[in-house]
Amino acid sequence: TWVPGLWNTLFWSIGSINLFLAVFNVFPSPPLDGGRMIKALAWGLTRSEFIGIKVATFAGRTSAIALAAVAPFLVNFQDRFDVVRVAILWFLAAFMWHSSGRAKLYDMRMARIATLDARTLMSHAPLESDAVRIHADLSGTALLQAMAENPAPIYALVDRSGTPIGSLLAEDVDRAYLEAT
Repeated sequence: TWVPGLWNTLFWSIGSINLFLAVFNVFPSPPLDGGRMIKALAWGLTRSEFIGIKVATFAGRTSAIALAAVAPFLVNFQDRFDVVRVAILWFLAAFMWHSSGRAKLYDMRMARIATLDARTLMSHAPLESDAVRIHADLSGTALLQAMAENPAPIYALVDRSGTPIGSLLAEDVDRAYLEAT
């Protein structure tokens, strides 16, 4: 008779944990799915990925403060484990605060990288005959990867046929990355 009770406890525990994780995952705090939804909504409304990132970070940090503030009111302090439950909620609030900030840094870096485009940054600086050739249609991470594989101060941008059409200065790529907001 102890086996059915064990199975009931096991399934109830697994179900409870999954329900908690599902609810927690939709909190509006990056990098949780709720934070991604807020970012996508703000990005769609403003047409600016950078604003979407900032709104999602603000929502995440606001949610963290709200959770920390209401945590003591979510328990009745009748049980000796209620203090532990409040501590766990405060830990989750701290996690949300910290992860919102880290997600903002990561998302901002990725958004800046996505703005890099070889053709846009192309200049007509004189090319040396032995300049490293990279494709003019590269952008974002593909552009940075091509530059990282062949480090040089200046690159020859080539079209699909391999004909040089301009130059790309590494310092211009660095500057464009830093200026992207």
